[in-house]
This record gives sequence, C-alpha cells and structure tokens, in this order.
Amino acid sequence: MKSRVVWLGLAAFLLALIIVLPASWIAGFLPPQLHCAAWSGSVWRGQCSGLAVQQAGAEPLQIERLHWKLQPAALLRLSLRATFDLRTSQGTASGQVELGRNGRMALQDVSVAAQFDRRLATMLAAGWTGQLEGQHLVMRVQGNVLQALSGELALHDFNDGRGGSFGSYRLQFPPVEAPPFAGALQDTGGPLEVTASLTISADRRWRLEGLVAARPGADRGLQTRLDYLGAPDANGRRRLAAEGSFR
Repeated sequence: MKSRVVWLGLAAFLLALIIVLPASWIAGFLPPQLHCAAWSGSVWRGQCSGLAVQQAGAEPLQIERLHWKLQPAALLRLSLRATFDLRTSQGTASGQVELGRNGRMALQDVSVAAQFDRRLATMLAAGWTGQLEGQHLVMRVQGNVLQALSGELALHDFNDGRGGSFGSYRLQFPPVEAPPFAGALQDTGGPLEVTASLTISADRRWRLEGLVAARPGADRGLQTRLDYLGAPDANGRRRLAAEGSFR
C-alpha cells in the first residue's frame, strides 16, 4: 500500500511538472537529427514551429508546425504518449504516438494527406509525383523490429512529370497478430490494371508480387515500358515482382 502511494505521488509530481514546464524544455532531450526553430506552450500541450528532421542520404524533412497534447495515463507505464498533428509543405498528418523503453514506438489511428514524391520515397526518379492519403494507420516498432502494421493507403494521380499517367492505387494492410504483414495492392482507375500483394517482414524487408496489364487505349509508351517485365500471358498480363528493404 505504501509503495502504491509513493508511485501515485511521484506520478502526480511529474504531471505537475509537465503542466508548468515550457515546451522548450524538451530541446535538451532531442536527438541530434532533430532541431526546432521555435517553441511555444508547455510540455503538456505545446507546439514546435520549424522542425528540421535530418534524413540519411536525403535532404532534411522540414515540418512547418508540430502540435501535441500529452496523455498522462501513459506515464504510469513509463511511456510517453501524445496526440499530434503536423503540417509540412507537402501536406498534413495527425494521430497518436507512444514512445517507450528500449526503442519502442507505436503509432495509432494516423491520418495522412501529402504530396508523394522523392521527399517521401527516395527511390522515385525526379519528377514523379502523386497525392498520398492514409487512414486508420497503425505501426509498432521495437528497436529495428516491426511488430505491427495495418491501415489503408491511397495514391492518386501518379505520374512521371512528363505527361505520363500511371493512374491511382489502394494498398490495404489488415490487422494480424504477428509478422509478416501482407497488404493487398489494387488499382482504382487509370491506364494500368494491377493486382498484387506487398509483404513486409519484421526486419522491414519487403516483396511485391502480382500481375499488371495495360488497359485498352493506354498510351503506346506505357505499353513499351511494360515490355521490360517480360512477355504477357494469354490475358495480356505480365508478372510484377520486386523486393527491397525499408531502412
């Protein structure tokens, strides 16, 4: 009983500190990859304007505004949990994030609306772009291990920046108990008919497998690009296969 009272008292003390401490107090705990130009509010409910996130092999991600509100119940689990919303020049995102011990991070009920280009996917060639939307996104990692992944992503009006249109797509990851995570990829209109699966393992390796075909009336140049995938089957579909790793 006494130990419980002590822990409750400590939690109350920490909560009081969080409410009154200015948001700039967080600066001393940020990793070197993060830098905030201006803080406002408190640790409990605050805002960072001009947050720069250094990325390996890419230009820093510039977040114009990050706003958060802590959820105190997580402190009893020795975790830090908050709702957040952020805005960049590419778009917006909102949801819940929880940070725990041993590199644990969990994202819950995240929504995203952003321009999709090389700033988000460095493997894209210059000029390629589209509009990315995500909803009900859930992800949990422990260190470098992916433990949970679910939700839906949609890519609209994907094009090569030179007049070549590749249509729109939807990728859905259903909730599962353990990795690997298999998402269903389907076109939602455009010159390509795509049915594929994207599988992501716990160590963040991915494999894309499926079938793709050009719809009647598709641009001749697009047909030529598909020839690199090999000969079509009797229904005009070609095998789609690729693999890599998210690092």
